[in-house]
Amino acid sequence: MKTAKMSGRGFIQAAIRGCARWAGIPVDAGDGFAYNADNPLRPDRPCVSAGSVLQLSAAWACVSLLSDTISTLPIGFYERTKDGRRPAENHPLFYALRRQPNRDMTSTQFIGATVASLLLWGNSYSEKLYLGQTLVGLRPLVPARTTKKRKQTGAWEYQYRDRDGKVRTLPASRVMHIPAFSIDGECGLSPIQHGAGVFSAAQAAQDAANATFSNGLQPTVAFKFPQVMRQDQRDDAREAIKKLSGAINAGNPVILEAGTEAMEIGINPQDAQLLESRAFSTEEVCSWFRVQPFMIGRASKGQTNWGTGIEQQMIGFVTFTLGPWLRRIEQAIAKDCLTPEEQGRYYAEFAIEGLLRGDSAARQAFYASALQNGWMSRNDVRRLENLPPIEGGDIYTVQSALVPLDQLGLADSAEARAAAALRDWLRFDESDQRNS
Repeated sequence: MKTAKMSGRGFIQAAIRGCARWAGIPVDAGDGFAYNADNPLRPDRPCVSAGSVLQLSAAWACVSLLSDTISTLPIGFYERTKDGRRPAENHPLFYALRRQPNRDMTSTQFIGATVASLLLWGNSYSEKLYLGQTLVGLRPLVPARTTKKRKQTGAWEYQYRDRDGKVRTLPASRVMHIPAFSIDGECGLSPIQHGAGVFSAAQAAQDAANATFSNGLQPTVAFKFPQVMRQDQRDDAREAIKKLSGAINAGNPVILEAGTEAMEIGINPQDAQLLESRAFSTEEVCSWFRVQPFMIGRASKGQTNWGTGIEQQMIGFVTFTLGPWLRRIEQAIAKDCLTPEEQGRYYAEFAIEGLLRGDSAARQAFYASALQNGWMSRNDVRRLENLPPIEGGDIYTVQSALVPLDQLGLADSAEARAAAALRDWLRFDESDQRNS
């Protein structure tokens, strides 16, 4: 009988999974992170996987916040021109990025899935869809079912397991790969794998809180009987105690008979500082995703280091959290979806100004500054607001200020001088007619 060869690490992983199943610990084989990579000989710790991490309210809030925010930002696909740029509406990627990258998804859904993959697995993979030799769309691949390896020729190839279990091999030319934070620049590091200790501690705190609240915020209680009991008496006593335990029975009177005494064992919730532990776990989870706790509705007693105003905090969020993710996606589109000839001509770019749509006052101030300083026209502003252009709206204007006192009232522009000359001519013509 032949035995399949297995590496030392593979043998340890298989043994850990077997022990975990024997002990009743859930094992998630979907994403490969069901064990603690730093201490794999601790199968008693909770299973850490993408699914289990998303069960933490703080992790769900952070991932959904970043995914939804980035996916709803307007993304443009432009062509460089001598005068600046213009929308590359004739390029196939223009429609794919802005509207529908594949048959089943909108652009918002595709970008959201891409960001979620980066946050949970550290890598995002998308299969490039072709019509003949023309790239016309993108379809996201689940990182848990994607394997990247280098062939003997030095080229990369990808193996993807579909939902039906069939494995497909994709060359590097058919895949857009976006790595997150990386050491070697080839594969991103998974936050779940490297933060297994933090996430497992948060899961343990959540499980302890659930058990404590389901028990009516009461610690474990031991009942002391004056004599040795038979097995049937022990069973009857346990059943009677169960009927009086739990949050649903909190406040009901308890009758202790025949010299029975009750005593607390373990640590009560106050000594364990249950609420403080959960708050600390929330801050730890937020730090892994670079999200301030106040952005997911968790107010903290300490002051933020980003400034005192919401505006300063939003600037920090856009600069230090959103900015790196946006740049990674933009550069990956240029690297993997454009030919070397096209890379100097076309590019994709997210419009950060889309974040101002929720603040009418900030949006108004932004547009006013652009119009008064002459780097946007009124039609440029109207296009951003999805309004039709107006006649004469393509003229760039600036606000005149700090005029010398001896120049007050004098015309500064050619149009004003022409209008003044016309008025002078009309006045001269009227006086000439009266004299005649």
